[in-house]
Amino acid sequence: MAQSNRRTSRRAIYTTLRQMVLTLELPPGAALSENELAASLGVSRTPVREGLILLA
Repeated sequence: MAQSNRRTSRRAIYTTLRQMVLTLELPPGAALSENELAASLGVSRTPVREGLILLA
């Protein structure tokens, strides 16, 4: 069950980050901080890191 929640969280963060890129809320070339993104999204760094890996 925990693995399923982890995948769901990673996918949700990926979707959020992707939308932020597409709407230029995260502009091209912007320096990204996992800590700042995690805090603003209300999650730990792990799903943010995994979401960024998926985006790459």
